[in-house]
Amino acid sequence: MKEVRASREEFARQVAERDSRARLGYAEAAEYLGISVRALRRAVVSGLIPTVKLTGKTGTTLFERSALDAWVEASRVPARKGPLAP
Repeated sequence: MKEVRASREEFARQVAERDSRARLGYAEAAEYLGISVRALRRAVVSGLIPTVKLTGKTGTTLFERSALDAWVEASRVPARKGPLAP
């Protein structure tokens, strides 16, 4: 029972730590959005999602959580009014 409690506490700590990060890599951003990394890359190449590019040998690309949230909000489709189609 103590092992289960310790596992839950560790999981909660990891989630809190991950959620507190303001910038995410490709894999984390894709998971956060619930899409594949490939779909995320296509959105970036299309200019739909802003990124943060770090200089250096790797040229790491990061995503600001607030920018991802704004993209999701901007992509929202309003509910249709009226009867449902048969």
